[in-house]
Amino acid sequence: MHGGYLNLHRPATVRGLIEEALADGRHFGHAGHADGWRFFDAVAARVPPERREAPSEQAVE
Repeated sequence: MHGGYLNLHRPATVRGLIEEALADGRHFGHAGHADGWRFFDAVAARVPPERREAPSEQAVE
């Protein structure tokens, strides 16, 4: 999958990135760097798309 979209504000996206990093052998618990782009395609393929609300379902202020 190329040119996909991931919303980094969604818990499912963040969890997917962490799971991919752990599967790649990354360890967390201290400061460090990881290139998240290498996990993008795998996470985009398994995180379900966001539910889009119809305009009538959106909150009216």
